[in-house]
Amino acid sequence: MADRGFKIREDLLVISSNLAIPPSSAASMQMRSKDVKEISQIANVRIHVERAIRRIKIFRILKQEMPLCIVPLADDIVRVCAALSNLWEPLIV
Repeated sequence: MADRGFKIREDLLVISSNLAIPPSSAASMQMRSKDVKEISQIANVRIHVERAIRRIKIFRILKQEMPLCIVPLADDIVRVCAALSNLWEPLIV
């Protein structure tokens, strides 16, 4: 999922991933119902992704600048914070 400015579609194909970009609309043209539905679905998923990211960012270690001695552990720190946030109640009921 990305905004229109991202040019990474080819990079994602290499790892068999799909990029969801909302369809663009011209200023004077009305969008097709298919495009409106697609934009709505992407927006709904985006809301949940942003909520999950917000949940991960509440950990104090991620709120401040990381000392250089911790930077090699950054991937592990984010992974642990994400795992702990997954133990909370579900975002989607």
